[in-house]
Amino acid sequence: MPRWQGAQSWDNTQERKDAQKLPWKEFHERWPDRSQYACQTFRRDLKRGKRKPEGIAADSPIPPGVEWAPPITQDEECIPLKGKRGPSKLTLAFGDTQFGDEGHLYECWQECCAESVALAKRVQPAEIEMMCVGDLASGRGIYRNQELRNILPLAQPHVLWGCWEIAAWIGELRKACPKARIVGKNVIGNHDLAMGENLALMVPFVMQILGQEWKFCGRQALINAAAEGPGGAPYMLQAEHGYGHSSYYANSYQQIRGVKDDLLSKDRQLPGEQLIHRVVCGHTHWLNIGYHLARGRFLDTVGGFQRQERLSLPPSGRPVGFIAYVHDGQTLTVRAIRPRDETVDRLENDQALDLRNGLVAYQQLFKLRDVLHEKGLVA
Repeated sequence: MPRWQGAQSWDNTQERKDAQKLPWKEFHERWPDRSQYACQTFRRDLKRGKRKPEGIAADSPIPPGVEWAPPITQDEECIPLKGKRGPSKLTLAFGDTQFGDEGHLYECWQECCAESVALAKRVQPAEIEMMCVGDLASGRGIYRNQELRNILPLAQPHVLWGCWEIAAWIGELRKACPKARIVGKNVIGNHDLAMGENLALMVPFVMQILGQEWKFCGRQALINAAAEGPGGAPYMLQAEHGYGHSSYYANSYQQIRGVKDDLLSKDRQLPGEQLIHRVVCGHTHWLNIGYHLARGRFLDTVGGFQRQERLSLPPSGRPVGFIAYVHDGQTLTVRAIRPRDETVDRLENDQALDLRNGLVAYQQLFKLRDVLHEKGLVA
């Protein structure tokens, strides 16, 4: 185990206790994944008061000898909307694409785009609203030595590549639904930064240049997922990036508490009986639908498109994909859009993934440059 992993998190309560009490040889027999340096660092931090001696319930410890499995991701949820009639609408939420990272899952992205186009073709909505919940780019200066993971050395080309891919996706949606109005929004994520400067603000400018209707909404965005009609207020969806760390669940406890407080605060501010019914976020790279916050209030999480190399993971990994909100005039269906499992497995084990991503990135950027040249924007 590399030396830097000596200070990684210790989430298992039993492992923490054993590290304090047992001799190294006996501890190593029980916990072979830990290095001696990691154990020594943990004990040193305890003496210096940098760590708490006992585990915390919120750490979600794994009992020794028990194989833990994550909760099954719900793929669909159907919500009848009494009296909320109106034009059909398709809302597509996505995020954590990490364009520019060497571990970007490009084929998974393409499969999810193709699946969403097929869905739109079946539904034929009057409007398609696209919502990026942050981390479109890999960014720069997010964590130490991040530049070693970026296949594009500068951060702005990450956004250019991502916008080019979204514009191509919108082009396919227009072919599938020629009568639909297509609009897009994005919020900022913790990776949409270049040494602290906002990259997410670039997105609407690049998308407008590429002929798409797009808006940057800051930290949060509100979406009417089901059009207002006689007898009811609209079904509101709030989009944000998310925050906190979670090893074993789709959302951190910190975020769940924060979302509840946020919704309670906004309940007092919104007019009439209008409520924010759902919050959609990203950040944890874990596709999940319908976490129950309160009666009629839910939290959805989109899946990330980055190979899991830095994150603490359960044995089966984290689901990848988009979330689609399909409103047919009377019913809202929340649906997961996922790539094929074999595609995910193949890319996760691809030793040349960084090289393939580098080739794709520069090929797409050359295509974008040609378009900009035709528009007279670059020489």
